[in-house]
Amino acid sequence: MPFWADVVPRRHEYAGGQRQFRFGKKTFNGRERNCLFRNRGGLKFDDVAYVLGVDGIEDGRGGIAADLDGDLWPEIVVSNHRVPSRLWRHRGVPGARLLVVRPRASARGNPEAVGAIVTCEGPGVPTQARPITAGTGYLSQEPPEARFGLGVAKEARVSVLWPGGKRTTVGPLAAGAWEVTENGGTRRLPR
Repeated sequence: MPFWADVVPRRHEYAGGQRQFRFGKKTFNGRERNCLFRNRGGLKFDDVAYVLGVDGIEDGRGGIAADLDGDLWPEIVVSNHRVPSRLWRHRGVPGARLLVVRPRASARGNPEAVGAIVTCEGPGVPTQARPITAGTGYLSQEPPEARFGLGVAKEARVSVLWPGGKRTTVGPLAAGAWEVTENGGTRRLPR
């Protein structure tokens, strides 16, 4: 509430033609805890940031999930305003497996297949889909790959709907990291 205690008494400055507030080092979203939502299915989510210890109070601006240490499990990096970024390491889940797919398009100008939709499915694996995007957060970018939880399953089929409308289906692919090309080629990626 201290921020709004400064804004309300000075609202006439904005309406009076100045069209901006000057707050010095204060920001509109400072001192709000970070959130991390867990999907319970059926469009229901729980905020698990506090339980997992990732509810930093810094003025977070952008965040990504990316495998920074080569173990397939995504670490979380949050960039903050006026203070150093935070890194939370993922230690993995015993017995669980991941499938990471990095599509590679043959189209010139879009080799990372931005706009593709990668789908994963198989016995014991719920159907999951992930888009390949660019600019995933404020001044932040996740790798152009799709990450799928397989649970205890050892493999899954993968389908890529490319930006031009072509669909490529491969697999089953074993848990791990794979590159999938538009012509159906696959290559295991080192991690």
